[in-house]
Amino acid sequence: MPSLPRPPPRYVGPAALHPAVQAFQQGTLGFAFSGGGFFFPYHLGCVIQLKDMGILDQRTPLAGASCGSIIASCVNAGLDLHALVGELLQFANDCRSGF
Repeated sequence: MPSLPRPPPRYVGPAALHPAVQAFQQGTLGFAFSGGGFFFPYHLGCVIQLKDMGILDQRTPLAGASCGSIIASCVNAGLDLHALVGELLQFANDCRSGF
């Protein structure tokens, strides 16, 4: 079966950029993290990845509810997020063992 021809590449100018990309480029991007204790590991992983990618820094506005506010507070306090992963795993083990 013959392959379909590819469409020509289209120009993606500033007007065509996703609003999140525009906000990042303008320095107005912020993040909000939802509540729900089971989201804590997910939020923590997202924050670590965003920091590693250079998208999230000390100037990035953060907000959250419940566990999301704890994540936002940890970031704003400058805590070592990778160490927090270890603490989270230890907490989960303690919960499983009935400690």
